[in-house]
Amino acid sequence: MKIHSQLVRDSAEAVTLAAHGTVSAIEAAWLANREAHIVLTGGRTGLAFVEELDQMLAELDQKFSEVDHTQSHSASSLSTSSHSTSSDSTSPSHHIVNIWFSDERFVDFESEDRNDTTLKSAFEKSHEFLAFFRSLPPSEATLSESADGYDSVLKSEIGTHNFDVVVLSMGEDGHIASCFPGDNAVLQSPLDATAVRNSPKPPSERVSITLSRLGMSHLTYIFALGEGKSSALRDTLAGASSMPITLLRQNSPSGDITLITDITL
Repeated sequence: MKIHSQLVRDSAEAVTLAAHGTVSAIEAAWLANREAHIVLTGGRTGLAFVEELDQMLAELDQKFSEVDHTQSHSASSLSTSSHSTSSDSTSPSHHIVNIWFSDERFVDFESEDRNDTTLKSAFEKSHEFLAFFRSLPPSEATLSESADGYDSVLKSEIGTHNFDVVVLSMGEDGHIASCFPGDNAVLQSPLDATAVRNSPKPPSERVSITLSRLGMSHLTYIFALGEGKSSALRDTLAGASSMPITLLRQNSPSGDITLITDITL
């Protein structure tokens, strides 16, 4: 699978591009009468993405609600005019977006280091039809138990189906989620989620969705923003085997991967 590179002016344009693509994918899932599953990244760009996505999702839900209301009203009128005695009626579809987090620091929910708490609270307008899946904190589980639990939930909720959209950010060393170059135990893990014990970025203990599972996505956006990431971006686009995105690509035979960057190489 070829990795597409999309040059943008700045992070704002990057966020808008990914948000529009994500909403389109969610709309396609809802039109197919199924729930959508998306994966989010943390950090400042991840937060900006969620804030923009929140507004777009609220507008999409309103659009579908209006369609559902019209269809329900039409079905009710048809039933009355035909003097039907059937108890069946057309009810609004139940549209859901399931939110997964690409990785999480193994700290308590209240910690400032916890990404999912911040991202979850940023969904102010669309939270009513969102379902959040979060790894357990130290107060409720050991690191192994937290990772195993997240792995089990991924398997039970999605199984072998693809995510609709995965949104990631690439670090200056080329890492995505908490899959760091050189950490072969994590990079090569066959699980859906795994414990990270030696993250070079503190805190060292984390839970991450694996590259093998992240690669199972119809559409993937990866932010590579800032000149500090130029070296890793160059290596990634060249297909360097040490780069996690190279492994992600190998695990994504049917998906579309787009690197969104403001770096001119």
